[in-house]
Amino acid sequence: MTVKKLMVFFVSIFFAFSLAMDIRAEEKLQEEAPAVDIRAEEKPQEEAPAMDIKAEEKPQEETPAIDIKAEEKPQKEAPAMDIKAEEKPQKEAPESSGLLQKIEKLERDMAELKKEAEVRRKEAGAREKLAVTEEEKTAKEAEILTAADRRYTLRRSGTVGLDYNFGYSYYSVDRIAPFDIEHEKKHALTHTISVDYAFYDNLTFTGALPFVYKYENVGVTDSKEVSDVGDISFGFRWQPFKSGGEWPATILSGSVGTPTGASPYAIDTDRELSTGSGFWSFTGGASASKTLDPVVAFGGLSYTYILGASGLSYKYSTAVLEKVEPGASIGFNMGLGYALSYNVSLNLGFSQSYTLGSTYYFENGSKISTAASMSSSFSIGTGWRINPKTTVSIGASIGLTNNDPDFSLSFRLPFNF
Repeated sequence: MTVKKLMVFFVSIFFAFSLAMDIRAEEKLQEEAPAVDIRAEEKPQEEAPAMDIKAEEKPQEETPAIDIKAEEKPQKEAPAMDIKAEEKPQKEAPESSGLLQKIEKLERDMAELKKEAEVRRKEAGAREKLAVTEEEKTAKEAEILTAADRRYTLRRSGTVGLDYNFGYSYYSVDRIAPFDIEHEKKHALTHTISVDYAFYDNLTFTGALPFVYKYENVGVTDSKEVSDVGDISFGFRWQPFKSGGEWPATILSGSVGTPTGASPYAIDTDRELSTGSGFWSFTGGASASKTLDPVVAFGGLSYTYILGASGLSYKYSTAVLEKVEPGASIGFNMGLGYALSYNVSLNLGFSQSYTLGSTYYFENGSKISTAASMSSSFSIGTGWRINPKTTVSIGASIGLTNNDPDFSLSFRLPFNF
């Protein structure tokens, strides 16, 4: 708008200067025009008497000259005064009216420019209000990723987060029994309390305490259930590089799982159910995320090493199991998140893991090795923002192999301090 104002200012100066030059030129013409006419009239009058004087005697030269000058003066002054008196009213009237018209036009242009400037100022203010700031964009990305999985985000330094997680899974299979086919159904409900504490902006420590309830039904009459603590885990998430730019935000993570739950190798499997794995496990992984408008892409890799369990006395069929060496597993996951509105987001994900075979050692010196296995699932989830600090996550997944639950449901409610 400043450029337009300057252009109008210079144009108005140019018009005023042009008008001043035109008026000055016309005044010069007015002054010169009568002088030319007077001289043209004077010359015949002066020359004629001069010729007559020469023809007569010289003493008569001065008298006619005096008379001629006396006659010339009224002739010079009278016409000049009459011309100027007549010309000024005729020329100044159109010139002043033209100047007023141009000034009025400039005033109208200035008024229109002011209106246009006001409209554009209001439009710019509206755009600024609607524009998403960098902080809002980062916060929205964090909400989308948090709804998908906690592993993709970090907390701010000095803050504490408490999450309540509820999970339900259903698994069914038909087993062939002597002279019958048994339908086995398993239900598992898990309540997990997770705690996060950020030592730095790029380093967060985590802990999870699960409470597990399981119910299993085989056939029509055989059923069992258990409710106990699961495997407690501790871990961390660390971001080595600052996010932003062309590179995706990368977070490294690690966790340790403890065998605090009921081990499947320390119970009577005919009457009881386990709530833990029975092993120490160590998991390391890396996850990455990046905004690719209008979606947020995320993915990760993980590797889990499981320590074997020894000194067992688990009765397996007719033999006694003494030692188990479970196989390590490698997994990866990927997905997309999308903000449907300011308060609702949607995420889609796929995960797959490959587990190496395990080896079982028995008291009689025999051993059994199992083949490697693979599991994969497809998930869909939503995030619901109930206030600026709380986003509730709801998700569902479908197992794609026989090693996975038929389907699972999840619910997470965060509390921030």
